[in-house]
Amino acid sequence: MMAGGSAQGMVTSIRDNKKLLRRKSMFKKERSFLNTNKDSIKVDRGQVNEKKASSKLLKRIREKVLRERKIEKYNTLLILLLFSPLFIFLIYTSFGSNDKDLAYAEYQEKIKFDKNYDKYLFFISDGDKWYEERHWNNAVFQYKKALQLFPNEFNASYRLLQAYNSKCQNKSKDCHKGLEIAERLSKEFPENTELLKLEYSLRNKIRDLR
Repeated sequence: MMAGGSAQGMVTSIRDNKKLLRRKSMFKKERSFLNTNKDSIKVDRGQVNEKKASSKLLKRIREKVLRERKIEKYNTLLILLLFSPLFIFLIYTSFGSNDKDLAYAEYQEKIKFDKNYDKYLFFISDGDKWYEERHWNNAVFQYKKALQLFPNEFNASYRLLQAYNSKCQNKSKDCHKGLEIAERLSKEFPENTELLKLEYSLRNKIRDLR
């Protein structure tokens, strides 16, 4: 009986030890599972110690970083695609507005030039009539009006010089005014022989009047 009881006790003891080992194994698995979750949380929060991290964990970190970079690039590209039509529209309207303003300014300038040029031609034509009629004062007045519109116009300056020269030769007046214009035009157009002739004529008249 004692031998039988001893054998039965050993069997029971072995069974109890197996159950205990099973429980310890399950407990280790649960702890491993909990540690994995903690590692995942650390990865998500960016709290990772590179020295303690396993190769699998580092791989997950790299994948997460790459994934976030892709998302950032996608968001940036999406923003550019959404706002690029607006930028293009603003740039187009800005340049379009400037072009319209420039075109309008040029148009207004052309109108002003056309009006002034019509007046200029009238003053020149009327001055020529007075000059032919030997009304030197009226001719000088009209030529000066033409020069007020276009100060650098040679034809008006030359006609004014002729009027002063004729007035100087016939009435002995305004000789110095004519000579001043002759000297200025001769410097600007040294190859123009007509200017030299008028300048010479005025100098001789001034010399005779002394």
